[in-house]
Amino acid sequence: MEETARTFEERLVGGGPDAFKIAPQRGGIVTELTLGGHRLLYLDRDTFNDPSKSVRGGIPILFPICGPLRDDRWETGGREYGMKQHGFARVLPWQVVSQEADRITIELTSSEVTRTSYPFDFSIRYTYQVSAGHLHIEQAFENRSPQPMPFSSGFHPYFATLDKSALRFDIPASVAAPNPYGDAHSFSGFDFSADVIDLRFPVRNAALSPDMPAPRAHFDDPTQARRITLSAHPDYRSFVFWTLRDKPFCCLEPWTARGDALNTGDDVLEVKPGETRHLWFEIGCSALDG
Repeated sequence: MEETARTFEERLVGGGPDAFKIAPQRGGIVTELTLGGHRLLYLDRDTFNDPSKSVRGGIPILFPICGPLRDDRWETGGREYGMKQHGFARVLPWQVVSQEADRITIELTSSEVTRTSYPFDFSIRYTYQVSAGHLHIEQAFENRSPQPMPFSSGFHPYFATLDKSALRFDIPASVAAPNPYGDAHSFSGFDFSADVIDLRFPVRNAALSPDMPAPRAHFDDPTQARRITLSAHPDYRSFVFWTLRDKPFCCLEPWTARGDALNTGDDVLEVKPGETRHLWFEIGCSALDG
């Protein structure tokens, strides 16, 4: 009989106004986050407890792809492989490497399961640290293969909202593209009457502007008197906005590359054999003045 429900351990890190819970065995997902006393995340517990479903809510990890591959297929080394949307990191168990009062490090390593869709040996470690209204996530991607390892990285935070129409966004892009494959067009605002909003905002082009600072965006939520800020390593090239009309959440997601990057090579990151690549992402929350 297929397993339909399970209890996953959630570890508490931090305390008081700045704390989070993380479930290493459920894809390393952050399930709850409080910053500056504000509870930030939406989580559908039914999907969290059902291993056959992708979790809707929290902060899922995207690796080694963001978004979908065309036809869920990609090719490397003369062979074709299959991989589902957003990759496998969000559905596989991670191991806890260390835990302290304000931080935790978790690790995912290559296995027979990962090599069926991604033929590389690797170790990836994420260190989550909470303090003073911020959650900082350090990422280390180690290539243990004899050949260069391509990948994309991202996060899919679900921010709880009471009234999406009241939100005020500051995203450093004047154009947006239908996600994942559409062409960019001018952007003038979100239409929250639509059933689905799925837009990619290109916020950094390293080839055209190599000295551009790290991407940063924020949105104000007057209904909960808070400002949420997202900032990331310069290798994060896009923010993706996704929401469903009748659900009390909005997602503002940092991606290093658009969907299908393993096939197109566009903005795909690469780690040389025996080397480690480091990225970071941070969420901040502060009280909204006025």
